[in-house]
Amino acid sequence: MNIISHSFLGIIILKILTYIRPDYFSMNIELILLAIFFSLLPDLSGLWSKKEMHNHHTSPLHSPFFWILATLVLLVVGVPTKYISLPIILLFFIATECHLLSDFITGRYSGIPLLYPISKKEHSLRKLEKDNGNINPRHIHKKGYRSMTKHYFKNKYLIAFEALIWAIGILILL
Repeated sequence: MNIISHSFLGIIILKILTYIRPDYFSMNIELILLAIFFSLLPDLSGLWSKKEMHNHHTSPLHSPFFWILATLVLLVVGVPTKYISLPIILLFFIATECHLLSDFITGRYSGIPLLYPISKKEHSLRKLEKDNGNINPRHIHKKGYRSMTKHYFKNKYLIAFEALIWAIGILILL
């Protein structure tokens, strides 16, 4: 999924949490921005990645275990010291794991390494087409981006999935 889709996913997650626990969550600007930030965290590896798009998920940041461990650290350090509240840690965990789930569902060029660091093998609902994602995410303006984008829009179901996320996210914000 692209960065905008992941951002809207964070907003959708927060909205769902407001229905489940309205005593903890609301649709205020601080929590919306936090939900977006948390939903984008796994893609931070793209900022320093020198690899192509089809390889940028083979890092700890796209491993479910990394975010489970990070959540446990936040629980152990944050809650007793009262630096981080339990609802924020819950939002953190759900947003990062949902990012990975959405990458697993929509993976075209790269999946997620479910067993990282034991294995860097990427998994996705779809067969990965690594050759179509051979462009560095930091250099999307360079040659090859147009063909990658063209290939990206070929799968109508995945585009519809992302469009649905955009539509729901926009409706929530309105």
